[in-house]
Amino acid sequence: MLVWSVDGLRRLGRLLRAPAQSLPQFFLGVPLRLKIMGMAVGLIMIFAGFTIVRVHNNLTATMAIQLQNQSQLLAVELSAHARESVLIDDLYGLTNLLKNAVHNRPALRYAFIVDDAGHVLCHSFTGGFPGDLLRLTGKDNPWGSSPRKLLTNEGAVWDAFAPFGPGIAGGLRVGLAEAPSRRENGEFLQSLLANTMAVFGLAIICSGILTWLIMRPIKKLVAATQSIRRGDFNIQVVDAAKDEVGQLIDAFNSMARQLKKAQAERDEKESIRKEFLQRIIATQEGERKRIARELHDQSGQALASFMLELKVLERAEDREQFLTGITRLRSAITDEMDALHDLAVELRPSVLDDMGLLAALDRYLGDFRNKFKINATMVNLGFEGQRPDVAVETCVYRIIQEALTNAVKHAMALEVKVILEWRGDRLRGVVEDDGIGFDACCSHAAGLGLYGMEERSLLLGGSFSMQSAPGEGTMVIFEVPAVRKKAQ
Repeated sequence: MLVWSVDGLRRLGRLLRAPAQSLPQFFLGVPLRLKIMGMAVGLIMIFAGFTIVRVHNNLTATMAIQLQNQSQLLAVELSAHARESVLIDDLYGLTNLLKNAVHNRPALRYAFIVDDAGHVLCHSFTGGFPGDLLRLTGKDNPWGSSPRKLLTNEGAVWDAFAPFGPGIAGGLRVGLAEAPSRRENGEFLQSLLANTMAVFGLAIICSGILTWLIMRPIKKLVAATQSIRRGDFNIQVVDAAKDEVGQLIDAFNSMARQLKKAQAERDEKESIRKEFLQRIIATQEGERKRIARELHDQSGQALASFMLELKVLERAEDREQFLTGITRLRSAITDEMDALHDLAVELRPSVLDDMGLLAALDRYLGDFRNKFKINATMVNLGFEGQRPDVAVETCVYRIIQEALTNAVKHAMALEVKVILEWRGDRLRGVVEDDGIGFDACCSHAAGLGLYGMEERSLLLGGSFSMQSAPGEGTMVIFEVPAVRKKAQ
């Protein structure tokens, strides 16, 4: 039984926790307008209820004190007026005095005079003096005591006693009804409640206007955000607010402009990338065609000539003719081997893999000077006993190769200088020529060679920049990480 009881308590706890856990989710799902209006209206209702309760309690306490004081003062006042009539034992005059007092004062319920033995001498009642009142105001309430509250069939009455003073036994007792004061308090509370309801309605109207002013730009922002989510970065939110929401709108518009600019840059880079890839593919295909053509035109013809020479040797009639044919064949084979070697070096220099970057560049610059008759020099710093990574060597070699090609094809340079420096874990290169230069702002539009060099640098986590102006030559600057490796 104990196990079942514990299990039942656990189930009850889970049932109670479920609404408590879902309640925050419910409030989070309530629209912002209802949250603001509900908060404003709820605060007003709480404040109004608290105020009305406090006012009611204060009025009740104040009313009790006032009725207590008023009943005592009224008893003293009437006893002073009745003193002379008591001295001459004028009961008729005393009765008229008491009845006129009750008639002229709506809150005064009764008034009567008692002697020192507690007997009623005269009173203001028209239908006889109530026996219960005589009992309540007799010995149980001795003379001279403070006013007290009596509960009657007509409601609460504040009873007070005032003695006649020295030389006269007895005194005058009055009863001040609480109902008129309660009616006044009720009317005041009703007025307060009516004013509270008016303020409540005004608060609903004001909170509705406030939420409209807040939600109007926020709804615009939500719609604009949805547009940006769909990829439309031309959206701009227009609003005259200068508060925090206005600042949010300005920040959103600035973000939209930045996104539009970034999208334009991405589109431009994507277009350049596609064009670059197409250019690479076209270049590869062109290179393959060139190699195929050279192999067909040069190597194919050379092999055909070799075959002819061999047939001539087969028909040689003497040794001298045979040796002459051998010499021609050896010379032709040597020329063809040199041509194939130049073709292989152009595609991928073996010295780059065997001896490293500096040796490959040194050989390339030598061939470059001989072929184009341009003064090309190289300075290297910090390469003592170390080589970069193979990928880095290939990247640097191709960048310098492309820069030198541009110096010949576009810059019409007469002098080119290459500087390579190994500093720390970075490899920095500069290729400078004295050519005609160009507008650096239109470098990508002028050709894709510069873009290819930049892409090679960025793929290795490096940087690339280019400085040029018409008539002032060109300087290509790049920097890539150098993974060190022992020279072989």
